[in-house]
Amino acid sequence: MKNIELSTDNLVIFGRSSLVKIKRFAPIITIIGIVAVYVFLILQISNATQQTPSEELTSAQSEGNIKRLKIDQESVTKIQQLEDQSVGVQALFNEARQNPFQGQ
Repeated sequence: MKNIELSTDNLVIFGRSSLVKIKRFAPIITIIGIVAVYVFLILQISNATQQTPSEELTSAQSEGNIKRLKIDQESVTKIQQLEDQSVGVQALFNEARQNPFQGQ
């Protein structure tokens, strides 16, 4: 075994020689690092999209969030009266009832 003397000069020389060797592989190390980050992100996204919520969670959220649209009878009669009074609206509704897929 070599008899290695530890001094600051020897450490500086060793550090410089190691740095020169590492600089040669810097592009490869950088590319491997970027690819590793992309693979990690893709795996995390894949795991997040495959997870499904539990039945308890979905039922608890859906029970409280359903809002039903309520139209009072007075508004319905007012809309019908306005429809009856306007000839243009009557023609539009009649055309729509006869052919609902006809675009204008």
